[in-house]
Amino acid sequence: MSKKVTKADLELRVATINDEKRLLQQKAATSEATMKVALQERDRQSSAVADLKTELMTKSLEVARLEGYITRANESDPLPVQPVYRTFGRVEQPSSVVNSYGSTWSEPQTPWWNR
Repeated sequence: MSKKVTKADLELRVATINDEKRLLQQKAATSEATMKVALQERDRQSSAVADLKTELMTKSLEVARLEGYITRANESDPLPVQPVYRTFGRVEQPSSVVNSYGSTWSEPQTPWWNR
């Protein structure tokens, strides 16, 4: 025997379905808002990281310039008569003595980031 469905049962079922629908819509709206906030935070963090990388590169170039690894050779100033080479953190003039290979040669420069 099947149970008879009354109008009140149908109205109650429709009301519960509408309540569930409303709850799901609210949940979707809050999760969408949370996602937007998370994306904005990620964008802010990535721009902050980019700013820090730019600042680090600027400071690194400034240090290299101060320590003499970057010279003004590409600018409008004339080149110095006798170049100054930086090796291992100290100033070294190129030797005027001819070595066994027949040329003036100093030790290879150590990069400023690898000392």
